[in-house]
Amino acid sequence: MRIFDNSSLKNKLRIIILLTSGIVLVLASVAFVANDILTFRRNMLTDLFVLAELVGINSSAGLLFEDDFAVQENIVALKANKHIVFAKIFNKRNSLFVSYFKKDVDKTSLPNSQLKPDEIQENYLFNFNQDYVDIFRKVYTNKNKFVGTVYIRSDLEAFYKHLFWAANIITIIMILSLLLALILAFKFQKVLTAPIDSLLGTMKAVSKSKDYSLSARKVNNDELGILVESFNDMLTQIKNHETELAKARDQAMAANQAKSTFLANMSHELRTPLNGILGYAQILNKDRQLNEQQKTGIGIIQRSGDYLLTLISDILDLSKIEAGKLEIFPAEFHLKPFLNSLAELFKMRAQQKEIEFIYKFADNLPIGVSGDEKRLRQIVINLLGNAIKFTKQGQVSFSVEFYQKKFIFKIIDSGIGIAKEELENIFLPFQQAGDKNSKEQGTGLGLSITKKLIDRMGGKLHVDSLLGQGSTFWVELELPVISTMVEEAQSIDTPQVIGYKSSEKPLQILIVDDNWENRAILQNMLEPLGFKTMNAVNGIEGVKFAAEHKPDLILMDLVMPEMNGFDATAEIRKTLKDIPIIAASASVFEEHRQLSLDVGCNHFLDKPIRESELLDVIKRFLNVEWVYEELQDIHIEATEEQPLVMLSTEQAESLMTLAKSGNIKGIINFAKQLDSELIPMANKIIDLAKSFDINGLRNLAQEILEK
Repeated sequence: MRIFDNSSLKNKLRIIILLTSGIVLVLASVAFVANDILTFRRNMLTDLFVLAELVGINSSAGLLFEDDFAVQENIVALKANKHIVFAKIFNKRNSLFVSYFKKDVDKTSLPNSQLKPDEIQENYLFNFNQDYVDIFRKVYTNKNKFVGTVYIRSDLEAFYKHLFWAANIITIIMILSLLLALILAFKFQKVLTAPIDSLLGTMKAVSKSKDYSLSARKVNNDELGILVESFNDMLTQIKNHETELAKARDQAMAANQAKSTFLANMSHELRTPLNGILGYAQILNKDRQLNEQQKTGIGIIQRSGDYLLTLISDILDLSKIEAGKLEIFPAEFHLKPFLNSLAELFKMRAQQKEIEFIYKFADNLPIGVSGDEKRLRQIVINLLGNAIKFTKQGQVSFSVEFYQKKFIFKIIDSGIGIAKEELENIFLPFQQAGDKNSKEQGTGLGLSITKKLIDRMGGKLHVDSLLGQGSTFWVELELPVISTMVEEAQSIDTPQVIGYKSSEKPLQILIVDDNWENRAILQNMLEPLGFKTMNAVNGIEGVKFAAEHKPDLILMDLVMPEMNGFDATAEIRKTLKDIPIIAASASVFEEHRQLSLDVGCNHFLDKPIRESELLDVIKRFLNVEWVYEELQDIHIEATEEQPLVMLSTEQAESLMTLAKSGNIKGIINFAKQLDSELIPMANKIIDLAKSFDINGLRNLAQEILEK
């Protein structure tokens, strides 16, 4: 049946026709042979009974008068029938009277009849055996007086010969009939299979080419013709739907492209002034002469610019995620400094809102891991930012654990919480939970992007929340552990770059940008370090200045009038092969980034430009060695006569808290703010902090508390 199921329709039709014909022929042949054999047998018995009756009639007188000679002459006449094996005539006393045996018959080997004359109750009786047939015929006189019994045995040679020829004839008829049926099946199956083959061919062509304008050829007006018409009608409808879908798809793609283009262009337009805001914030923040109020103002400007940049990036990230173009770039990085920087950032934000911020990192955290540090930072910042944003009072805790090769980042807050019915919607774009009249600032994209980033990184994001009681978010993430990384040395303060070591003439950097503010920012970043800068307002000037001055490095904007940065770079590369060209653009199109590298740029910098990233690129391509400012000694001036005055209980408790958290900068600031009579103690605390002796600081605080 499996072979039959997997056969082609043509073969199935042939098999059905042959099976049907064969079964009908077999049944008809069996009926014919059975009827023929029964008829032949009946006729044979009739002939034998007629022969026995003739012998009996002719022998009745001899039996009556017991004249065996006359009876013997009658029975010998049976030799004319070559199938008679023997014949016996019994008298009325059932004793053998006369007998006849066929010539060459072994009388002793002949089986006896199963019946005896005295057991015959009827006038006629026969007995069929495998090899012979016995018949008995009682003999009566004219006056109906019983005088004896005739017993004749005949072989079945004629019967079996007839059966043999009948079987041969039937076999020949069946073979010829099946051959004829097969020929007819081959011929007439085309009536059914031709339309189906045509339909199947059209279906394969449509499936392969996706061309729904094709149609199957209608052969007949029967059910198959109706099937072909229905199929063609279906193709027509699919074609119409495909046309409509294609239009809708094109409209959607056009709308999506327009959206992406709009977002990208808006991002470019917004990033350009942000480059000025954040650029000058970085420049001004380097001034060591600023007072606290000025530093606070510049910090506000920088944080506001960073926040605006985050909003822009969130919208673009969502657009990339929807288009399936967001990529993850894993790299090795130190985990603990990464987590400490995040904790310090949100500790300050929590202090501004006057809520408690607690962070705890497991002792078994590895030193280094591999992952996309930027995206992981974005995930943690979004979750911690929401926790602090929606917590009016109480506390926010941030913990990181590591077990079974998984990192668990957990953020718990005592904020406004989320209603159960809103939990399913908080990961949708532009959604915020809580009271609509008291929504915090934001686009509502943070959790949506966070969820998609975690999914993209192969992790899981969980949430548990009660309205009015707070929320718990935790992230399960696998980050490959880098066992070869060593502990990164901590720094109390980061010295500023003030120049570079060079015994030759100043290095020349060509700035090609159509925006005056962008050129000014780069000049103010580079010239104080000793670089000589040149400015070009478009690609044409950039090509000209590069050919004339052959600078050591070129900073190339990409989107400019008259000649863009791509064409300018390609033109410069025709003659200057070795000058490093760094693309610096606010464009967020991935194709622009790749195209800039394809035409000859060595690197790509996003605007707003971070000074640290710019200096890293310059160091990489110009192989310069930076000169750093010399930090003043942190020690506070003290006289030898000043005694070591102990801290108060509150001061000792503060020192203990700072020591337990490992906050070196906080400990130094704490010491610098102590009163003048505590200068010796302050210097001792600073010495312990500079040597990162946390245990020493704890012991000092504990000793003071005990006293």
